[in-house]
Amino acid sequence: GVIQETGTTFSLTPKGILFFLRKTPRKGLKKRWDGKWRLISFDVTVSDDSKRVFLRGLLKEFDFYQLHKSVWVCPSYLTDQFWKLLLHFDLEKYCKVMLVDIIEGDEELKKHFKLA
Repeated sequence: GVIQETGTTFSLTPKGILFFLRKTPRKGLKKRWDGKWRLISFDVTVSDDSKRVFLRGLLKEFDFYQLHKSVWVCPSYLTDQFWKLLLHFDLEKYCKVMLVDIIEGDEELKKHFKLA
């Protein structure tokens, strides 16, 4: 289920992309924390359930932490690779991306991400 055939060409399925993301080292993700949180809130309709599943997998692969059911957070800059995948799979219309200075009670987040 990681490769699909379309006529005479082959391409990765969303499942395949997530598989190879796990196997590919992502450089530049461990920059010094600037004290800001990157939050992504999303709302994907039930009819697009496969997109919701893929989006959650993408967020996990880019080291986001699930704050609430459809709210994910990370301290790192969002890479070009992340944005390209979001756009390629037409997921940006479901997402609101926020840059936040303060999250009340963020001690658990700092501990999770091993921040000072």
